Amino acid sequence: MLKFLFFAIHVLVPLLLILWLFWQPHRNKVELALHLAFTASTTLFIFFWGQWPMVGSYALRFVPPVLFVAAAIRSTRRFASVAPASGRRISSLIRSGIFVLFALLFGMLDIFAIRGHFLPGQPVKLDFPLKNGTYYVSSGGVSGVLNVHSKSPYPGMRYAIDLNRLGRFGQSSNGLFPSEPGRHLIFEQKVTSPCSGVVAIAQDGAEDHPAGFLEPGVERTPANRVAIECQDVTVFLTHLKNGSVSVREGETVAEGQLVGRVGNSGFSEEPHLHVQAVRNAKADPSEWVPVPMTFSGRFLVKNSLVRSGLPPV
Repeated sequence: MLKFLFFAIHVLVPLLLILWLFWQPHRNKVELALHLAFTASTTLFIFFWGQWPMVGSYALRFVPPVLFVAAAIRSTRRFASVAPASGRRISSLIRSGIFVLFALLFGMLDIFAIRGHFLPGQPVKLDFPLKNGTYYVSSGGVSGVLNVHSKSPYPGMRYAIDLNRLGRFGQSSNGLFPSEPGRHLIFEQKVTSPCSGVVAIAQDGAEDHPAGFLEPGVERTPANRVAIECQDVTVFLTHLKNGSVSVREGETVAEGQLVGRVGNSGFSEEPHLHVQAVRNAKADPSEWVPVPMTFSGRFLVKNSLVRSGLPPV
């Protein structure tokens, strides 16, 4: 049921809203403008928030905006030719009220999403820790619309990012919502050190669990991870594959050195690489200070794409 709901939000909901705009005759320009604002704000929100590779392809992200433009062009040329009866006028007022309410709601969320694209403060400059593929950011940015970590009770998570790998057709897995970790394209991908430094933490031994919505209590399950002290910060690479950690605590590592492989250990709904940088890492996690990160000068946010270790196209 949850899988169907996730698919419906990405695909069915925007299509139904756009079809409504396409076919609905409007009595005047005010009613049309309200309907356009409602559909535009919801379509834009799904564009920013959506996890498109999980429902088939990253390219699907651009379908609703294109269809919206087509529906908007058609709707501006189509008005009701007769005045509605009193009952229809009431329903029209109710419909317009709904348009205003949701346009304001999703418009505010869109503003938060846009603001979440801007780099906050001075970042630490890192090398991208995944190679030989196209990767996308499934969570990242400075807004709760874009980054689930910003809602964490631990402040050190605020600028963390989650990374997944894309296939030829823009999909993140072989099949829709597979439970087998190996069917997710990022599973077992090599993870390299994003900077030169000293290994502060090297944890291994936690089992990789099936992908999917997590059961209660999983958030307390330890994850395999490596933490590297460099440039006055500590960089965490988390959810590594069981048995893949290839460095030891106290070891000096060079930028680009292999440290492990992507897995699905700990509190993780699907295989991915979690990356975060903090200061004061030796204190209690509630006292960690989050540090934004850039990779090749880019501040990565949700749905950013990175072509790593591949020739330019």
